[in-house]
Amino acid sequence: MRSAHRLPFNDGGEIFKYRKITDKKQFRIPLLPDAYSLIPSQGLGNVFQLRGMSKHIELLANSEDESSVYRALATKSFDELIDLLGASAWESFCEAYLIHEEGFVPTCLSTGRTLPTLDIVGRRRSDGLRIIAQCKKDVIAKPIEGGFADVCASLDGVRHVAYYFAFGGVLGKVPPGVKVADKAGIIHWTQGENGGRYQQLFLGHDYPQPLAA
Repeated sequence: MRSAHRLPFNDGGEIFKYRKITDKKQFRIPLLPDAYSLIPSQGLGNVFQLRGMSKHIELLANSEDESSVYRALATKSFDELIDLLGASAWESFCEAYLIHEEGFVPTCLSTGRTLPTLDIVGRRRSDGLRIIAQCKKDVIAKPIEGGFADVCASLDGVRHVAYYFAFGGVLGKVPPGVKVADKAGIIHWTQGENGGRYQQLFLGHDYPQPLAA
């Protein structure tokens, strides 16, 4: 920690304190995993404290370049990766699951941001059947939310597909016709053909290696 009695930032008798930044690294965000696109770009010379992406930044601090980041991610289990990327990534993963397993096609509703009781709404490509889903990233099992159960009840007699993606599992009664996908089921899925392929894409195994700077 540094300070000086003559600094333009000193005010009201308070001495401005600062740290000098050393050992800077540079990463090209387009060559990093997709989640790093969330890092704000505000120009050169600015310093950010990204509280919501602390694990992402820690990974950069422990890596020398973009390839090192991918190598580090490849050593983690898939559930560790989901934990690293948080709730928004869980919603994105759930949508990818539906694309692979149900032929899901989004119908102009943003995932996780449009409806209070549904995170995913769309149609099945093969027959146009409606698909609805709710995604919960809680690490412990909880009952299915009442709002989702009410939506399912309102669709009684209407052909549809309903999923409840609960990372930590579900407690209590599951509404008729609702498919529950928890952590154990998802890990099992990633060991199969569709899930294994998605895991490869998730980790960027098919992404061209970063060019030398």
